[in-house]
Amino acid sequence: MPTLTYTSEPTSTNTAIPTATSTPAFCYSLDDWTTYVIDSARPYRAVFIDSADLDGDGYQDIVTGAWWYRNPGAAGGVWQRYAVGAPFNQMAVIHDFDGDGYLDLLGTKPENPGSPGERGNAFVWARNRGDAATPSQQFEIIDTGVTVTGGDFLQGAQVVSFSPGTIEVILSWHSKFLAHLDALVVPNNPTQSWGLRQVSTVTQKEEVNAGDIDRDGDLDLLLGTIWLENLGNGTAWSAHTLYSTTDEPDRNHLIDVNGDGRLDAIVGYERTDSQPGKLAWYEAPASPTGTWTEHIIFNTNSSDPPGARPAMSLDVIDIDGDGDPDIVMGEHNLKNPTQGRVFIFENINNGASWIRHQVAIGHEHHVGTQFVDIDNDGDQDIISIGWEHSNVLLYKQNGCATPPVATPVPTATATSAAPHTPTSTEPTTSPPTATATSSPTATTVAPSPTATATSSPTATTVAPSPTATATSSPTATTVAPSPTATATSSPTATTVAPSPTATATSSPTATTVAPSPTATTTPTKSVAPPDPATTTTPDVCVSPAGNVIANPGFENGVTGWSFFTSGSAGFSVVSDNTSYCGNYGRVSVTKAGNNVQLFQIGFPLKANTRYTLRLTARSSDGRDTQLFIQRHTAPNTHYGLAGVPLDLTPQWQTFEVEFTTKGFSGTTTDSRLRFWLTSGVAGTVFDFDEVALVETANLGTPQPTSTPTRTPTASSTPTATATSTATDTPVPTETATATSTPTPTATSAGAVTHTPTATPTATASSTPSPTSTVIPTGTIAPGTCVSPAGNVIANPGFENGVTGWSFFTSGSAGFSVVSDNTSYCGNYGRVSVTKAGNNVQLFQIGFPLKANTRYTLRLTARSSDGRDTQLFIQRHTAPNTHYGLAGVPLDLTPQWQTFEVEFTTKGFSGTTTDSRLRFWLTSGVAGTVFDFDEVALVETANLGTPQPTSTPTRTPVATAVTSPTPTKTSTPTSATPPPSGSELVVFDWNKPVTTAQRGFPWDSPPMPSANGNWVTPTNFANGTFYFRATIRSMPTHKLARLQFCVWQKSASGQSLALETCAPLKNFNYTGSPVTLTWSQSIDAMWKKNGNSLDWARPRERNGVAIKNSNGDPVSDYLPAWTSGGLWNGEKPTDWYPMDLRFTVVVVQAGKAFSGWQNYP
Repeated sequence: MPTLTYTSEPTSTNTAIPTATSTPAFCYSLDDWTTYVIDSARPYRAVFIDSADLDGDGYQDIVTGAWWYRNPGAAGGVWQRYAVGAPFNQMAVIHDFDGDGYLDLLGTKPENPGSPGERGNAFVWARNRGDAATPSQQFEIIDTGVTVTGGDFLQGAQVVSFSPGTIEVILSWHSKFLAHLDALVVPNNPTQSWGLRQVSTVTQKEEVNAGDIDRDGDLDLLLGTIWLENLGNGTAWSAHTLYSTTDEPDRNHLIDVNGDGRLDAIVGYERTDSQPGKLAWYEAPASPTGTWTEHIIFNTNSSDPPGARPAMSLDVIDIDGDGDPDIVMGEHNLKNPTQGRVFIFENINNGASWIRHQVAIGHEHHVGTQFVDIDNDGDQDIISIGWEHSNVLLYKQNGCATPPVATPVPTATATSAAPHTPTSTEPTTSPPTATATSSPTATTVAPSPTATATSSPTATTVAPSPTATATSSPTATTVAPSPTATATSSPTATTVAPSPTATATSSPTATTVAPSPTATTTPTKSVAPPDPATTTTPDVCVSPAGNVIANPGFENGVTGWSFFTSGSAGFSVVSDNTSYCGNYGRVSVTKAGNNVQLFQIGFPLKANTRYTLRLTARSSDGRDTQLFIQRHTAPNTHYGLAGVPLDLTPQWQTFEVEFTTKGFSGTTTDSRLRFWLTSGVAGTVFDFDEVALVETANLGTPQPTSTPTRTPTASSTPTATATSTATDTPVPTETATATSTPTPTATSAGAVTHTPTATPTATASSTPSPTSTVIPTGTIAPGTCVSPAGNVIANPGFENGVTGWSFFTSGSAGFSVVSDNTSYCGNYGRVSVTKAGNNVQLFQIGFPLKANTRYTLRLTARSSDGRDTQLFIQRHTAPNTHYGLAGVPLDLTPQWQTFEVEFTTKGFSGTTTDSRLRFWLTSGVAGTVFDFDEVALVETANLGTPQPTSTPTRTPVATAVTSPTPTKTSTPTSATPPPSGSELVVFDWNKPVTTAQRGFPWDSPPMPSANGNWVTPTNFANGTFYFRATIRSMPTHKLARLQFCVWQKSASGQSLALETCAPLKNFNYTGSPVTLTWSQSIDAMWKKNGNSLDWARPRERNGVAIKNSNGDPVSDYLPAWTSGGLWNGEKPTDWYPMDLRFTVVVVQAGKAFSGWQNYP
């Protein structure tokens, strides 16, 4: 377990630099966990707990009862409790009910006004505003108008769609007097009154889950030991008992445990005086209306703590990345709550046996223990609640290696990031207490009819936060199967589910990211006939000769195909001879997941061979999919097709894409074709048919599928340009081209590492401050559209599409190449942001660099809204050493500009190709478009002899170059006094900074007038800082980066324990005074270790950190701040004295700033 330490001086806030490698640095240790109590004083009982990213910052927040907890970005950060909003009392489900892209909440009102608790039978929903000014205003509460007579409190709720375009919520009540299941019917406009209908008179009064149990293409319902067969659109049902027992089921889950393509049931039981509680899985037979085979996973016996009810908290996911589902279970022990345990049951051999791992002991759990990756580190953590305590619990999986993740930190732009730890009128929860979870030495369950006790865990010292100590991990022992378990062999082609880190395996390396240089990365498509009344295009319903895909038309059911979801979905084969080509494969999503894939493995592929992939597909709501062909086993190398999008519609379309295999040699069968379906939401249905993968040279001779169900009669050909001769067959009139369609080349986040804290000791001999020239409309700067001799950047003008370039985002964005001969230099690279992320980069790797050599980087760029980017040249693999260019800003505008910057390489010796050029694009927000062109990196001594790009598309026509207008601060013509009471001067440095300040001009303590209680009576804590700074002079011309920070002692008196900082601001001092103004909301500022300041208490210091172009403090503080040596390799006489005026004004929340004219 890692040790958390604090430094005595301010900690660095450099932007983390991610690394992507072909092998993710994941390894799972299911016995090493840290327990955090993120709220020890929840006001009253909560029924459910769940997680979702509610505020769009990329982190999963927590919802339970009437409250939501904003994720501070770290498990050990300060979690703030926010009320969803009265009269919302008990969360039932999370879903985007109004379709605006923001997740909403459905819940109940309290049974009696003023007496909140678990009871409530009237429904409201909380509409997520998305752009709320503060977290306390995140939701608008809207009444549904529905009250369920006789309802007490919910035990189960599930969002379903029984027919396209409809949304319902199945309700399972606790009350013994309410003997039926209900459904809330959501109107198209959910702000109107909702409907209520009775679904079934059969209920087990506990959890309810949906899935296609009988594989007929519609959603059935699992109640526990009974399942309801959907006889048509959810209006008629037939009940089937899957296993006869007097035991009382509680929690349940539908998932394919043994990989045979059928949904099995995992069921946890209540413990009563007359029966032992148990956890079991039930194997579905070929005909699911028959009896299912029970396999005992765990049950209690006399050696377990008295009162243990094992499985009243349950969740299922592939936690160890081996492709099969594992289980987390929390004990509901009211007699001995401190003996309540959390277990992971690791699936071995498709459910034949299970290894038990103890996560924690100390709390009882009720409808808790839900999986979530709380800190974006790539492994699963657990959140939980109980019935009789007021805690909200988080169990963080520590793992046996530090998984890669990019931590949100300030960037070099003044754009506000989403806040992480805001304050509110809600009580602040106590900082989470971190405890090292004791690890059991062994957990062997003997093969007996009733499982015997596990050996007791060895005692380990519980270390307090923040210095939790590691505990050794035990050797896990396989749990032998119960004698009642019946092991069945599974088809080899469908037993291996993909790792949930599948999105993390397509790593941006030289051979695993971009499609082959000759690949057609945007499939051509033609519209397939919508019904049998029209004719099909020829060859669509037959399999071409040489097709390496087994069962391509699903005529043999699910044979050869596998399916996995981290959410909830069903995979089935629909047999319908009246529609299209007969059988087809269907994936029906009931709960979105971050790893959802239909795939086939084990087909033969030849290296460096041209292939064509052809298939037919549709989706019920137009949501798209992506195609991958990759190595099946780790490290999941891409074999030439990575993230190619299919633009699906509700109508059948045939797609075709060519590519060349790469990333292996000879012939391999370690292969996987993957349809990536994470775009699906509850109710989305994906259909696939006639999947063919053929060597392109052999394409053209069709052969029938094993059971062809339809004979083609038309004479048209399914190509992008052909028009059908059948007059009643719809065909497309135009086809998208590869150069105009966004084609992601690397969209996985699997192998991203932290920025190393060490900074290279070498000092660049240049000032890496780019000069820029504005390109006039209709003209091009001379020499810009040609590549200089010696350019080490591949495909610098994007004339060969995306070849050589890679893209990654932790948010949502597309990378494409735009072909436009009427604009600038023809082709150019484009990044279109649809959702901001804390790790967004366009990059190229593997180019040669010589050590200690002067280079010039030249490029042309623009952004649609003037948002900036930063340049980095660094080592590609860990530890990502800076090679002389780190965080150099480009001041982009909506007009093309050419930038040029010189620097000297450092941080390595000799010549290296372990290199990366990176454009850092975290400043982008939804709608931002970045364009880049003509990127050149050349030894400065060789610069000057241009050579054409591979396909020059435009000749320079102008020689005039204009200079950009320097940044200026407006001078007002009049001044008005600032509003009394709503603004305060916080900091005003107005003198030279010398070496005596050691790089940190600050007030210690802050000025008394600005160091009082900022929470009451005036709320400055949720307000905004306004900054104005002028560097009047300094000894040399430098790019200085200034950052304002506030420091505070801890409650116990530890100096500088709490720290919050605004983003860095760049000042390019060239001999004349430079003045900049900007602002930053306090909520959105970076926080040390994710911990907010207590703004009701006095602060210890306010001040400025002076940093170089790398973002390193020009300081001689030891040791944490000088990893590059004293003054971080800079000469202090180059920087100081710096004549600086730096003024900070805080403005009350909700008030407007009066203007700098009032602060001369």
